[in-house]
Amino acid sequence: SIPPEWSAREIFLTDGFLISNLRLPTAQTGVAGSRRNRSFDVTRYSYDKDKNIYDNQLLEDIRNPASLKVKIQNQIFNADFYTSPKSYDEYTANEGVYAGYFTMNSGFSLLRLPVDLNGGARMERYILNFQAPFTGDQYGDDIEQIKAHAIVIKKDRADWLPSVGVTTHPYADGKLNFQYAKTLTRPEIREIAPFSYYDYEYSRNIYGNPALRQTSVDHFDLRWESYFPAQQFVSASLFDKRFKDPIESVIDDENNVVYQNSKSARVYGVEFEGSLDIASIVGLTGWEPEALRGFSLYGNVAFMRSNVKLDTVDEAGQALAVTSKSRPMVGQSPYLWNLKFAHEIEWRRLDLLNAILYNATGKRVKDAGINGAPDVYEEPVPALEYLGKATLNKRLELAWSVKNLLNAITRKRGYENNQGKTYNTLTAQETAALYATVPKHYDTEVVRQGLFYEFKLTYSL
Repeated sequence: SIPPEWSAREIFLTDGFLISNLRLPTAQTGVAGSRRNRSFDVTRYSYDKDKNIYDNQLLEDIRNPASLKVKIQNQIFNADFYTSPKSYDEYTANEGVYAGYFTMNSGFSLLRLPVDLNGGARMERYILNFQAPFTGDQYGDDIEQIKAHAIVIKKDRADWLPSVGVTTHPYADGKLNFQYAKTLTRPEIREIAPFSYYDYEYSRNIYGNPALRQTSVDHFDLRWESYFPAQQFVSASLFDKRFKDPIESVIDDENNVVYQNSKSARVYGVEFEGSLDIASIVGLTGWEPEALRGFSLYGNVAFMRSNVKLDTVDEAGQALAVTSKSRPMVGQSPYLWNLKFAHEIEWRRLDLLNAILYNATGKRVKDAGINGAPDVYEEPVPALEYLGKATLNKRLELAWSVKNLLNAITRKRGYENNQGKTYNTLTAQETAALYATVPKHYDTEVVRQGLFYEFKLTYSL
């Protein structure tokens, strides 16, 4: 029979000073899988200027459906409206991710300090079959050339993704946790497809890259948490994320966007988080005003640094036209603020919530440059939002919000010579001569979004 102490998940109980209260490990295992099939094709149409389209003619007249219909049906103008295929305007793909995992938890007391252990591994098998036939008209009816220029991608690989964690409880309402995990980020189908399309908002072409590789990330986190009555808590953490082959979108000197792998990247920093009940905090002074009940303050603040290392030569040893040997990661801010001041109250059988939310991020790379094109940064922009919610009953909820109360300007700015950073591929003398007569920066986009109002009624069945 199973010993009673084993059924309590304890191998032995002692009053030993070094190690005691060793718990019998518990384990969990499982499998998961997903499969996606995708078929895509596009037909491009163009029509040229003819004698019925004049300079400075209103666009509404040129696009008039009745006029356009006549031109298509009229044999005189049938050449003015035609299909214009590009090299890879269709593709098919199927990808599958099949995984098995195993986790284990245990614990003991070390010098009377409770310690929890967890760890495990996940095995993922990734299968991709991608085919993009050549659809251009450069080779006419030459079947051999058309077949030779088709793009076929076949991948079948397995990866082990380990994880391990250690948690201690130095006091009853606090804990210190260390966690390591390895994860993967795989390129989307649209990112590897050789298909190109035009971005009308920014007036540029966007290209996929069939040579993209998956990204692996090593996560290291050390976090301290302390809990208090009324659902209050404070925490502080250190984090370090190390990327191999990170995928980023970059822009060249012809304003084209393409996805590419960088050599490596790293993001590390510190984060503070907390939630406080105003009435409880004031109550520590002995004063307990009824008017402060229901008010709370939540905050999340992070300071971080990021750095991407780029390949300066390709696999054949040829120099790559990179603008910088190193730079911050695309979309990564040096700091992040999230604040929430809220009031929750029950009034006439209604649960009412009113909150003010504030968010601010630091300057971050929006478009990374290659071929000498400078990196484009999104300047810091604060955001203030009001949120209200009324829970009428278990099924009915009404919510309303006003976003962008500051009506702040979103500004994207290109910096020549990447702000004079020493990691630029040119020498200091070359860059000084090259940029002596050009502006230090220029705005690529300046937008004032305006205020957004939202009302939402939700009914749950």
